[in-house]
Amino acid sequence: MRPSVGLRRLISAIVGLSLAGMLAGPVAADNQCNGGELCLWGTAGFGGDFWDPGGSDPDWPFFGIENDDDAVQNNEVTRNLVYNNSGYSGLLYCVAPGELEDDIADARDNQGDSNLLSSFTSCGTLPRP
Repeated sequence: MRPSVGLRRLISAIVGLSLAGMLAGPVAADNQCNGGELCLWGTAGFGGDFWDPGGSDPDWPFFGIENDDDAVQNNEVTRNLVYNNSGYSGLLYCVAPGELEDDIADARDNQGDSNLLSSFTSCGTLPRP
């Protein structure tokens, strides 16, 4: 016995919605990271301490997110470069416009100390979060 056309359509819709949800990727906390901001979280999955440096910042404050960056979202229109040391030295990773990463790679997480808003929009071959 073959399923009815209505049942086949319902099954197709459910499968389609399930796949769309799996392909959507990580989603940052609602309304926490506004347009024109670089946002960082102290816990993977966009949790824990939250920090928005407000543009380029040569020395993240100790009480903020310094050496505690586990997730990142770039809502700026240009790329952001995150550095291991204050004063923009020791490039860790580049975050392209619109990019978000809910769990920064172990080799680069919990090390950020400064960020530089760049005039470029592409990260090219620079390391990624």
